[in-house]
Amino acid sequence: MRDFIASAGSTVARTPAPVRSLWLECPAPLRRQRALARDGEIFAPHWDSWAAQEETQIAAERPIALVDEIVHT
Repeated sequence: MRDFIASAGSTVARTPAPVRSLWLECPAPLRRQRALARDGEIFAPHWDSWAAQEETQIAAERPIALVDEIVHT
């Protein structure tokens, strides 16, 4: 059995010899729409703050540079 690592966050785990890593890319408005449809409007007031934190983390860590493939959803 192969290991499977899933991350719902904005960073790629640095693990020894991953089998394959993907970056799922989606326009920000669609990501927000999907997330709030899935999780409920209770999270709407927090979305902008979370998005800003995510942008800062992505800029600092550049996780997209670590992936094997970018998948546009």
